Amino acid sequence: MFLPSLDGGGAERILLDMASWLVDQGVALDVVLARARGPFLPLVPSQARVVDLGVRKTAASMPGLLDYLRREHPEAVLASLNASAVALAAKRFFLPCQRVVAYYASTFSEEFRRAPPQTRLMMRALRRLLPAADAVVACSTGAEKDLARLAPRIVSKLHMIWNVVTVEGTVDGPPPHPWLQGLGPPVVVSVGRLDAGKDFATVIRAVGEMRRRRPARLLVLGEGPLRGELEALAGDLGLAGAVQLPGFVPNPLAYVARAQVFAFASRFEGLPRAVVEALACGTPVVSADCPHGPAEILGQGRWGRLVPVGDWRAMADAVLATMDDPPASARLRRRARDFSPEALMPRWAEAIFGARGRETGAAGA
Repeated sequence: MFLPSLDGGGAERILLDMASWLVDQGVALDVVLARARGPFLPLVPSQARVVDLGVRKTAASMPGLLDYLRREHPEAVLASLNASAVALAAKRFFLPCQRVVAYYASTFSEEFRRAPPQTRLMMRALRRLLPAADAVVACSTGAEKDLARLAPRIVSKLHMIWNVVTVEGTVDGPPPHPWLQGLGPPVVVSVGRLDAGKDFATVIRAVGEMRRRRPARLLVLGEGPLRGELEALAGDLGLAGAVQLPGFVPNPLAYVARAQVFAFASRFEGLPRAVVEALACGTPVVSADCPHGPAEILGQGRWGRLVPVGDWRAMADAVLATMDDPPASARLRRRARDFSPEALMPRWAEAIFGARGRETGAAGA
């Protein structure tokens, strides 16, 4: 697996879940990082080896990656995020026999539209290099259609495989926050990077609207550039005592599992891991119906309410309705099993290893 780092994003966590399954199946696995840093480093399976290329920017990792590939001759490389462009360039220009699988965990066109100039350069390169891949994995039907439209030459190599999600052992122990001890007003939890794409302002405004009708509190877990702006918004709405932003926490599911509702307001996604994790915890979900993923996960509303993107009044109504009539936790957990390693990794194994992957996948089925 080749990644920029393990700085704490959804794609990194998904790949680490996959790594655990692969090593359990006896696959010899290296986790190759442009720079070995990030809070998820301790989550690398002990049976896997971490290879640090030691560069500050992923674009500068080509020499180190080539040295690694020529030395180790891995059967396959699974690359994600900006590392995909480097891995595919290595295959196209230097090592054409190397099997490379590109995985994209979001909606490419939306990421490109919102990316800073330097990131756009890497994404342009990735789009042009995708035909060199042996397989390209999209994380949802919407993300698959987006990639097919942007790079028609890869249609025959495209695989749509949902993101693998596991939550075992992550919700045990005492409540991680005083609000989650079962006393006082109900608590809504939301999780993600504090940036414009996650649109936590809509969640904060929704809780403000809810509190016009009944008491409620909000915990927003994550860190990012809009922390000050979001804290100011909560203050302006008179919510300083009802909204807290604890920052990045290593185990957000300990919070999600104890919440009355998980609220998700992203403006775009691929297949949001956080929504699946909430279902796996048995926690009711209210989500913005953004492109792409939430509607696919929630079965067009069958397993959780969907509201228009940016509509905080609709979100407030949906959260209150969910509190009044919550779905059965067991039903939500059953839906989450559709995203488990047991359900999905046989298909992932075939995408990663080609024909030989059918044997690996069968062993884990």
